[in-house]
Amino acid sequence: MSVVRLSDQVRRELTYLSYPARDWMLPRYRRGARVVDVLIVGAGQAGLAVAFGLTSPVSLVLPVAIYLAGLGMVLPQGIAGAMTPFPERAGAASSLFGFVQQSVAAVCGAAVGWFLGHDAWPLALGVAAMGCATLGLWLATRGIRQAGAKG
Repeated sequence: MSVVRLSDQVRRELTYLSYPARDWMLPRYRRGARVVDVLIVGAGQAGLAVAFGLTSPVSLVLPVAIYLAGLGMVLPQGIAGAMTPFPERAGAASSLFGFVQQSVAAVCGAAVGWFLGHDAWPLALGVAAMGCATLGLWLATRGIRQAGAKG
């Protein structure tokens, strides 16, 4: 089988899988902007648990587990969607993302461990700070993402 025929066969079989993937939900718009149907509330739950004095291991671990479960479902899809226009750079971007993620986690873990005394506020504040940093980064790059979607 020649390379051309093999390429045609692979392309045809990928269409059977709907690859590249099409949206499986109809997009919704509000005031001309697309509404994103993802909300991760684990950081807020951890902060509320500490604020109300619920400092048992379960009351701290459960909200973070919910947060990480949502992150685990959303993050790979977000990365894949962001890298779709740049398949030749996907490996390098994935490596860089993993390095940055693990480095920031190590620094945050060391900081929380250093400040963790007799209460759980450092843990809740660390998770909330990273959530706010993520939101800030998302807001700061909104124009870049919109320009990339148009062009």
